[in-house]
Formats: sequence, C-alpha cells, structure tokens
Amino acid sequence: MKDLRGLRAGLGKDWADVAILRAAGIEVVEGSTYDGLFSMLEAKRFDFFSRAADEAGREFAERGASHPQLALEPTLLLHYPLPRYFFVRRDAEGKLLAKRIEAGLETMIRDGSLDALFQRYKGKIIERGGLHRRRVIELRNPSLSPQTPLGRAELWYKPLSDK
Repeated sequence: MKDLRGLRAGLGKDWADVAILRAAGIEVVEGSTYDGLFSMLEAKRFDFFSRAADEAGREFAERGASHPQLALEPTLLLHYPLPRYFFVRRDAEGKLLAKRIEAGLETMIRDGSLDALFQRYKGKIIERGGLHRRRVIELRNPSLSPQTPLGRAELWYKPLSDK
C-alpha cells in the first residue's frame, strides 16, 4: 500500500471511490467529467486512474487510439467492498417487493445460480484481466453502514479465488 501513497489517483467528482482512496492515504485529484479524466491522466495531472475490472479493458479499447499514452497496469489490483443495492418505494407495495427480491436472491445464493450468473457475465473479464494473479491491495471502505453484511463471504467477490 505504501507504494501507492506517493502517487495521485484520478477519479470523478464525488465518486464513492474518492473517500476509499483518501482514507487509505492516497491523494485524489477529482475531475469534473468522466471524459476529461483521460485527458487529465495524459496531461499528468495525476498518476493513475482506478477503474473496475469490467471498465478497464473496455475503456482501453475505446480510447487507446485517441490516448496513445494510456496503458493498463497488469500486476496490481485495488480491492475494496463497494456494495450494490436495490431501492424500492417506502410503502406496503415497496416492502413486499423488497421481501420478494431478498427471498429470490437468497434462493439464488443457496442454489449457486447467483454465482453462475456472475461468472457468466464477469468470468471472462476476470480471466482476461488475470485478477487471480495480481498483487491485491485491500482497502477498507469508510462509507459503509454498520448494516453492510461484510461477514457474508458469499456476497463478495474474492479476487484470489476468482469467486
């Protein structure tokens, strides 16, 4: 982790990752537009632009020609919990829908179909990125609520196991 502390990360203004990297002691330069971040990186306003595994390859393919200095770092992986939630209305219908969504997801976890779905849509990206071979730098997410189920391993991607 100390190797990154001397570098500046580029991220979009108010992205959830900003607080995570800053809490880890990494200087963050915030850009006002997503597209502008690529030019800011090329202009050396920051040293690296942290991207999700499913974003990095696609963005490199889309922007490599117009930003020839752009490169993918092949050996490191920043890893931190960043949950995704379903939001429903705060009425009786919304509460019923929330229970149905939760029950369906719990069934999918138990029968393995949630993991199968994850592998179907993310497996090739993970494999191409060689995430299981990278040096993983674990960061904590200071913005998580106490209700975040960090203890439920089946809900989180583990890079060194590809699950």
